[in-house]
Amino acid sequence: MFQASRSVRVFGAYLALLGIALFLIPGFLRELLRLADLPTVWLRFIGELLFFLGVYYVLAAWKRWTEFFYVSVVLRVLVFLSIVSFVFMGLMPSLFFGLSLMDLAGAAWTLLALRRR
Repeated sequence: MFQASRSVRVFGAYLALLGIALFLIPGFLRELLRLADLPTVWLRFIGELLFFLGVYYVLAAWKRWTEFFYVSVVLRVLVFLSIVSFVFMGLMPSLFFGLSLMDLAGAAWTLLALRRR
């Protein structure tokens, strides 16, 4: 269970840090992610949401909430699939494909850890 908890905690920290970065330096990330037409206030709002989501993940890991771990695997795979679809349809910059790999890798790590327990 320790590995599954660690995988969720690491992913939560990643989300929280990404959220803080979006909130504090939205202009830099707007250019990096090629989101020129997205207003700064929306980037900051998305940053807040990512931070809050990251806190949920860290709390679930701390409490070793196994049910959350299983649900998070399914949802992270769905996030990966939706982002890949958006990229292939030309609705998102291709850079997002690389970011979505973090979701898929985190889901795989958590699933493998859950199966080992």
